[in-house]
Amino acid sequence: MRTITALFVGLGSIGTRHLKNLTNLCTDRGWTLQADALRSDLSRPLRDGVAALLHAQYTDLADAPAHYDMVFITNPTSLHADALTRVRGRGGALFIEKPIFSADQTGLDLADCLPAGQKAYVAAPMRWCGVMLALKDRLPGLHPYCARVICSSYLPDWRPGVDYRTVYSAHKAMGGGVTIDLIHEWDYLVELFGVPEKLYNFKGTYSDLEIDSDDLSVYIARYPTLLAEVHLDYLVYYSLSAAELFIKKHPELEIDVALNTDSEDLARLVAAEYPEVIYLPRGAELGGDRVPKVEVYKDSFARMEAHTGKQYDAMIDLDITSPLRTEQDIENAFAKAQEREDLQIIFSVCEARRNPWFNMFKIVGDHAEMVIESQFTGRQQAPEVYDVNASIYVIRRAFLVDNPDPILWHSKFGVSVMMDTGIIDIDSEHDYLLMEAIAQHLYAHYPEFNAVRENIRG
Repeated sequence: MRTITALFVGLGSIGTRHLKNLTNLCTDRGWTLQADALRSDLSRPLRDGVAALLHAQYTDLADAPAHYDMVFITNPTSLHADALTRVRGRGGALFIEKPIFSADQTGLDLADCLPAGQKAYVAAPMRWCGVMLALKDRLPGLHPYCARVICSSYLPDWRPGVDYRTVYSAHKAMGGGVTIDLIHEWDYLVELFGVPEKLYNFKGTYSDLEIDSDDLSVYIARYPTLLAEVHLDYLVYYSLSAAELFIKKHPELEIDVALNTDSEDLARLVAAEYPEVIYLPRGAELGGDRVPKVEVYKDSFARMEAHTGKQYDAMIDLDITSPLRTEQDIENAFAKAQEREDLQIIFSVCEARRNPWFNMFKIVGDHAEMVIESQFTGRQQAPEVYDVNASIYVIRRAFLVDNPDPILWHSKFGVSVMMDTGIIDIDSEHDYLLMEAIAQHLYAHYPEFNAVRENIRG
């Protein structure tokens, strides 16, 4: 019978999980596991059942065997560098829990901490899940030009019953911060697309969480054939907070809230703090950039009526990717719909900074011409035009039930004007920087924006 020897440096919650998994794996394969632990304090109690899984416990590595088949580095992140130095040459393979080093140690090179030829693995299993394997298999035929990854969660919910302020994620020096804590997204992006040619990253601490690590990190990566956007945070729920404020203001209305998404992770995050939200799993036929948004609206509307047994008068869509709106913005769009029953759709806009009658041009053959020919000498003389900011849509039942046309603009519609800098289409790394600065400015100087942030549950 084969015997596997393993040393665990640190046996907190993560180390304990890996020890139990390794024990089960060896049992399934008929192997004997001889697992030791290197601990800082033997008087500290282990979790239930863990001591029985160990062969020996040490506080001094000099007392331990000189070599193990594998060594697990699962102590606090800030101690990883020291642990790697101490176990250098002692393990046939190393398993290093992420993140490898803390934010204060980013100048370290992992290669300098390892002997030549050392096998080392960092825990990043998402690249091996079925969805990722299937996506990698199909990518060559899809020719993507853009990839967007969002990992949004709420730190106090990570470890039920544990004060989030005491864990490493809350402290930069201990290895916390979304930039180095949430590595899975970058791991599977590199697996799918390779290492980007150029990378831009903006990060910081913006929430009201009592932490000193970064809780928001945004990347734009440039590849030869595509751009990738990565958003990592310890936050979520801004759109739901705005909706909740609107609902509280209108007790006379009967309002249900639904989430139509193909992301189970997003659905779980919403359910954790807003359990009243009805989850509508989005089918594959409604996924992708080529599916008209109207089809998703109609699907949501029909399924909600079937689920609740109600007949709704209208639907309000708050786009989760354009969240910087206030309760009053929703109120304004709703009021416009109430005033104008002849309009099938009200959608939010902002004042355009360019005008096709004055300072917008199109290419015609070998030269440029005005988009719309005019004799205006000033933008103020031209008809008012607006940019659709994709933040709020109020849609009447008749459009969703009786209208076969998939194009929103083919209906009789109206607009509700929002602050022009509140919503930005993020198409470049510069846009991300602007959005971060604008959001903080809005929170600090516009109470209506900060009210939405303050109302977020949790």
